[in-house]
Amino acid sequence: MIGFYAGVYFHSFFTNYYNALNSPYNFNFILIAMAVGGVFLLPTFKLYSLPVYTLPFNFITILVIFI
Repeated sequence: MIGFYAGVYFHSFFTNYYNALNSPYNFNFILIAMAVGGVFLLPTFKLYSLPVYTLPFNFITILVIFI
């Protein structure tokens, strides 16, 4: 939900809020939030809180975003 509303908020800089809220691009905001780790990260302080197969996915995704 945070990724969706953050994307809509950013998109509303370029168009009005109603068009930003009903845009077909909003699903991409949700997918980006999931890729960055909003679904796979667990709210704990353990070092190994991620499943083993999501670590490479999250690492490559964050690497591609920052490069």
